[in-house]
Amino acid sequence: MTRSRFRWRSVLAAASLLVLGAAIGVTVDRTLHAPSSRGIVSFTDVQADPLAVMDRLLDLRPEQRERIAAILESRQTSIDGVWEETHTRLQATIDSVVNEIAAALDPDQAERFRTLADELHGTGRVRHRQ
Repeated sequence: MTRSRFRWRSVLAAASLLVLGAAIGVTVDRTLHAPSSRGIVSFTDVQADPLAVMDRLLDLRPEQRERIAAILESRQTSIDGVWEETHTRLQATIDSVVNEIAAALDPDQAERFRTLADELHGTGRVRHRQ
């Protein structure tokens, strides 16, 4: 395969990954951050005050509210740890993919690709390793 054809395929693969990532990101964002299609609850509401959401949806009695509040409080550290671990692993995977693709590109292409990846994943979130 000629070098030009290899470059073309590399750029096409990188562009495809960016488009796929953007599509998945938009879908997840709209699914998780918008009110549900049934209008019952949104991820943002649950994230802000899960007990209030449960109280509203389940019409909790005062003793249930107290027990559930204690459960949530006692388990919050564990939940936060899982979210942090997941985010760290996801970011490391994204960084690895970006770096592998950048290594297959010319220096100018790699710089442009990293800029696109930063825009897609949020400014400064993609770590650049040379």
